[in-house]
Amino acid sequence: MKKLGIILALVMFSTGAYAQSVTQDGFRALTSHSITTSGTAASTASALTSGTLKVRLVATVAAFVAVGVTATSDSIYLPPNVPIVLDAGQGEFVSAIQVSSGGVVYVTEMSR
Repeated sequence: MKKLGIILALVMFSTGAYAQSVTQDGFRALTSHSITTSGTAASTASALTSGTLKVRLVATVAAFVAVGVTATSDSIYLPPNVPIVLDAGQGEFVSAIQVSSGGVVYVTEMSR
């Protein structure tokens, strides 16, 4: 009976909100933004919040992205549907520009 209780606790813990918001590295999601990309660089509408240490980025189409500076074609390449995590900090903005067609870059602020 004790084993069953432990198994149930593990299953509940691994499928709850905590498991969904914490990454393997121990980071948790704080808040999210979206950036609509075009031929001109755009950035998050607001600065990253207090406690932000990293951002997770994923795009619907290929984009160039940057944290703290304006994105250009020399910035970090973000392929479509492949999340990446970058260091970031409070007060910074995330910027993105399209590679060849417009889309959306989703930004999730992460903290410990």
